[in-house]
Amino acid sequence: MRGMAACALATLLAAVATFAACTPGTDDSTANELRRGNGSEPDSIDPQLARMEAAMTILRDSYEGLVSMAADGSPVPGAAQGWEISTDGRRYTFHVRPEARWSNSDRVVAEEFAAAWRKLVDPATASQYALMLEPVRNAPDIVAGKMPAESLGVTAPDEATLIVDLSEPSPCFLAMLSHPSTFPVHRPTLAARPQEFARPGVAVTNGAFTPAECSIGSHIVAKRNPHYWNDGKTRLDAVRYVHVADPVTELTRFRAGDLDVTYKVPPGEVARIERERPGQLRIAPTVGVYYYGLALDDAARIAEARRLYIEAGYSAAKPLKVELRTSKSPLHDRIALAVTAMWKEQLGAEVSLRSEDFRVLKAAIDAREAPLFRGSWIGDYNDAYSFLQVLKGGFGINLPRYASDPYDAALAMAATASPDKRATYLAAAERQLLTDAPLIPLYFYVSKHLVAPRVSGWYDNVMNVTYSKDLSVTR
Repeated sequence: MRGMAACALATLLAAVATFAACTPGTDDSTANELRRGNGSEPDSIDPQLARMEAAMTILRDSYEGLVSMAADGSPVPGAAQGWEISTDGRRYTFHVRPEARWSNSDRVVAEEFAAAWRKLVDPATASQYALMLEPVRNAPDIVAGKMPAESLGVTAPDEATLIVDLSEPSPCFLAMLSHPSTFPVHRPTLAARPQEFARPGVAVTNGAFTPAECSIGSHIVAKRNPHYWNDGKTRLDAVRYVHVADPVTELTRFRAGDLDVTYKVPPGEVARIERERPGQLRIAPTVGVYYYGLALDDAARIAEARRLYIEAGYSAAKPLKVELRTSKSPLHDRIALAVTAMWKEQLGAEVSLRSEDFRVLKAAIDAREAPLFRGSWIGDYNDAYSFLQVLKGGFGINLPRYASDPYDAALAMAATASPDKRATYLAAAERQLLTDAPLIPLYFYVSKHLVAPRVSGWYDNVMNVTYSKDLSVTR
């Protein structure tokens, strides 16, 4: 327990360090700036530490992985202009674009990807996404502390070539590499300012934009990176990521003309918005689920709780009182009130509510101080495996700490199976999950955005990823 709490604290302190030096922004926007609603303030914009969706949006605009996403969510070349895969599916050879540059004009070289990947799997980083690179040779043993990070199966024989060796073939490996946790780091900046290298105004990035300023509790501004290899197709000078946790407040700001795109739309407003603003509401399916999680990993504690429950005289007639912890949002509060009212009516359960900042809630979950909590999961890449990997034993984002040998075995088979057999193993894992019921799913997401008429180029996909570099605004 103390070890997990220490890891959670270390991750939280690293995230705080990323933003600690942020100063109030000048707030002097340009006419060619996209004002993009981005939900709650991100936990970090260090590619290997970030977890929140708000952070991922900024990172996808600011950095570029070897693999990117097409408008339909499928993998396409990014910082790598191409790759070859060995006949046995275990070796990938990526060719970094010779024209790829960092925002300070340094060349993007293959070793910077290798260094970022070693940073990701290094236990000292305490990244919850460390097992994103699970298919890479030695990655699980490195994450478990059994091998050094330098033993990761990735090498850079020259500036333009990255060779990746997998333990077994992985049909979704390319899709994984579009995830921000695999993005490169600028080694000189990391070496010179290890605690601040990702901070706006310090960060050196290889994507279409570079974080330049932030105002804590308000926004982050990323400026156009003129050294980006495909800058000729970038049509914006800046992106302002506006952080508003309450979707009702965000809607008010959109109506006032303060935002060009919203992060979400209040559920109760959809019908009225469709009438009031035809053509501006964008709704699409997305790979995401909203759930209530249960801390499942401490068996001794659970057994003792059951003994004490009976000893104390609790029963259906005299239920135990519990606390449900959620992140701050009027929407989360309304859902919690509705669900706990049903539990009270049908079971007699008495559930108190505790609403807190997401980062505080996340630290409490990691420290196992929240036995009942609100959670959600958005697929990391466009593959069914991503939607099941989240509950794999040992995966850092497995917040309930679900552990099932049959489930993990089915996922292991799916990870290396041929295309004709893969669906069978994924289905077996899903059946095991439904049997065990380690969490309480409430609903599946759809993406909902309001897009102002002055914005051109918006597209929807199941990943809910729209790169700002593909958008433009009329002046």
